[in-house]
Amino acid sequence: MTTTLSNSGFYTHPQDYLQQGDIFRVQIVAPDADETQRIFRAGDGRHGSVVFDERCEARIFSRSEIENLLANSTRTLLHTDPFRKTPDGSEEMVVVFARLMRYFVLVSNTCDISGLDREPTPYATILPVRTLYDICTQEPRNFPNTQENTTIHNFISKHYSSGAQSLQDAKELRYGTVVKQTLKSWIKTKPNKNVLEDARFLQNFLFEYYKKGYLHSLPEDNILGVPESCVDFTSVFTIPTSKLLEIKANRFVRIADKYLEAFAKHFGDFFARIATPKPMRPENI
Repeated sequence: MTTTLSNSGFYTHPQDYLQQGDIFRVQIVAPDADETQRIFRAGDGRHGSVVFDERCEARIFSRSEIENLLANSTRTLLHTDPFRKTPDGSEEMVVVFARLMRYFVLVSNTCDISGLDREPTPYATILPVRTLYDICTQEPRNFPNTQENTTIHNFISKHYSSGAQSLQDAKELRYGTVVKQTLKSWIKTKPNKNVLEDARFLQNFLFEYYKKGYLHSLPEDNILGVPESCVDFTSVFTIPTSKLLEIKANRFVRIADKYLEAFAKHFGDFFARIATPKPMRPENI
């Protein structure tokens, strides 16, 4: 294994086994919960997994549609009831809204998923890692003074032409540093009042962003190739541990032990906190 050292001290190299704090760089489709049951089946009602094997006609059924079709069909083992596994263990295939995660961090306890002292749990918990590049280039926000709804990247490019090229040239790894330097330089040029106020709003936003209780900041590390990012505690996903083992070569760093405790505690505190409403006060007499 390479002995490359981190320049931030925040990261270390992964071990051979899975550990809490392992960060993966791999594309994972993360579904969002949806009450609509869009069941993907072969046209004759067989389980959706046969569609790709046989390249047969397929369609999306509602729950009631597939139940009616099954009730009036000559059923085989692949004409499973909705959300029942096939004999070989295939899950129901459905269509849902989803997001694409390019990075994620493993948050399950090491003892649960490492397999060192006992069999690992069947599922592990992961959290998406959102890079500052994605936040600035993909997430529109309202700029109150100029009445624009656009991304941070587009706003700077539009109103600060000399900074636009710097952002355009910035790779994801260095984007956090470049966008903050660009904003600082831009404000010094004193653009018109409305744009200046929005620029200061952006500067404060970027410096305050990670102070939200549900985000945990991950610093930029040029040597190990980690862009400035944040972990989002509000988007929690499970993944089969067997799948993690299949893709474990895509781990490229791990949060170092001296910082991992703070990360785990932050995550635990966020979910374990007791959130109560403000106490009621008696009305003034």
